[in-house]
Amino acid sequence: MFTHDLWQSSQYTAENVLKDVPVNNLIEERALILGRLGKDDQAIALYVRALGDIHKAKEYCEQIYAKKGPGSQNVYVCLIKLILNADTSHLALEGVTLSPKTLQPDVELALQLLEENCFKVDPLKMLAALPDEIPVSRIQRFLSVSLRAVLQERRREELLKGLLYAEHLKCQEMKLKLQSKHVLITEMNVCPVCKKRFSNQAALIWYPNGDVMYFACHKEK
Repeated sequence: MFTHDLWQSSQYTAENVLKDVPVNNLIEERALILGRLGKDDQAIALYVRALGDIHKAKEYCEQIYAKKGPGSQNVYVCLIKLILNADTSHLALEGVTLSPKTLQPDVELALQLLEENCFKVDPLKMLAALPDEIPVSRIQRFLSVSLRAVLQERRREELLKGLLYAEHLKCQEMKLKLQSKHVLITEMNVCPVCKKRFSNQAALIWYPNGDVMYFACHKEK
């Protein structure tokens, strides 16, 4: 209940509370506060490295991904990288006791997570994070899903481009049609509202139905 309140509540300022949370205690609470601050990499690192709890790390990633906010495609990449690489020096975990459960890289677990969440990751960032020794056959589904997503995005962009071009042509056609219309005003023409003849310096309004009147008179029509 307390951890749920930390995640949902708007009654506290995360920056201030974080200063008072012990570095090596209340690890899950600290992770949630870091999440509130948008520091997902550090939050996930606490779940994986300090708590040794991959299940809770996955739940955290799912919550962040479901929000579809900035960086939502990075959380699973971060989780898989942590499982593949035991180095946490870049994640500011000084003073935190690391769990022995996740001290060693676990390639099989990382590949399993990638298999389950291949459509939730940034393909380029994920490929860059995978060790070179992993054979292509082990990430075949990930590559297939990523390629399909790239092709779908390309088709979507081409369709949008086609629609925009069609709209452009339609606007051009309308512009030419409007420019081809004209009306001849002579000294014999009079404003249908004020009944005065048109002068050369007057501002006029031309309605689609063909009516022409003084600009000052069109509000009275």
